[in-house]
Amino acid sequence: MKLIDSHTHLNFPDFKDNYQKIIADCLKKGIGVVNIGADFESSKRAVEIANEYPDQPVYASIGMHPESINENFEAEKFQNLINNKVVAVGEIGLEYYFDNNHDIIEKQKELFKQQLNFAIENNLPVILHARGSKDNSHGAYLDIVDGINQLQIVGVAHCFGANEKIAQKFLDLGFYLGFTGIITFKNKSLESLREVVKYCPLDRILIETDAPWLTPEPHRGEQNLPQYVELVAQKVAELKSLTLEQVCQKTTKNWQQLFKKWHDI
Repeated sequence: MKLIDSHTHLNFPDFKDNYQKIIADCLKKGIGVVNIGADFESSKRAVEIANEYPDQPVYASIGMHPESINENFEAEKFQNLINNKVVAVGEIGLEYYFDNNHDIIEKQKELFKQQLNFAIENNLPVILHARGSKDNSHGAYLDIVDGINQLQIVGVAHCFGANEKIAQKFLDLGFYLGFTGIITFKNKSLESLREVVKYCPLDRILIETDAPWLTPEPHRGEQNLPQYVELVAQKVAELKSLTLEQVCQKTTKNWQQLFKKWHDI
């Protein structure tokens, strides 16, 4: 395997008619994929897709996105999804961007706590989602750090978008940082995020697309695809003055090490 898109959503309705074609093309190109759940149904679908490829690098993560607070986390139902194709619990975390009402935040924190405990009980890493409010862009990150600080748990801060200081907090806890096509965007305001890529050790970086969103240059305006993970790798290589091959090899090895309990790929 050349590369792995560590966070994509081929299990979402956006890809219901062409996910098999996309996966076939990914596998032909040596790209593995991890489809990420955002609620029970999308988690179930991620597992179903992974099960279609028993001997291929197509995996699933199960969990409830923080915006799914209107659903109860039913641990038994999620437990029944776990097999050797399920590599993590996620995406889970805190989302303050659209509504940072106190009651909603408390509900999100409770859902997050339940799923952290579920991950620990199943000895699975976690895939974290964090987005702060418009007036406090790093608040969700800091609250997540507080939530995992005393726990024996590892994982990745998906689509990392905070500063170097917060990046170091996650690194100190043994977490990896996931970077998406955002780092390819031409916006000058994203220079600070590109500095985080330079700052983060290569052996703690995962690359991802978050397809169908966050399409990297030069495909902005189009639907994102897991094949475009190579464009993210190219940008990481450029920012860190490395070859594309070095970034592909190391980030794939990073993924293997994070999920080594389950897979030898």
